[in-house]
Amino acid sequence: MTNAYAAGEHVTTTFTCVVAQDEVAIRIQAPVGTASLLPETRIYALRVRLDRKPAAIWINGSLIPESASDGPGWTYNTDLFAHVQGISGPADVKIKTQR
Repeated sequence: MTNAYAAGEHVTTTFTCVVAQDEVAIRIQAPVGTASLLPETRIYALRVRLDRKPAAIWINGSLIPESASDGPGWTYNTDLFAHVQGISGPADVKIKTQR
């Protein structure tokens, strides 16, 4: 934790999301700003609202398993959210939904 913001230092990470009929593409861009403010490893988790269960999810072109307990993986619950974990940024996440 730091108070470097008081001296005008900061880091910004941009997320973009594009939704198509059967696919969601999310990009986590590289942080911009004072990189020394970030931890050495930064792992992201996404919670994505979907109206149906994913057929498959990829991170940086690699298919990730459903229900992984450690490392990259995903789950889909009755709350209509896909939970994607273990994402090291920057990253491209592609979610293909079932028809």
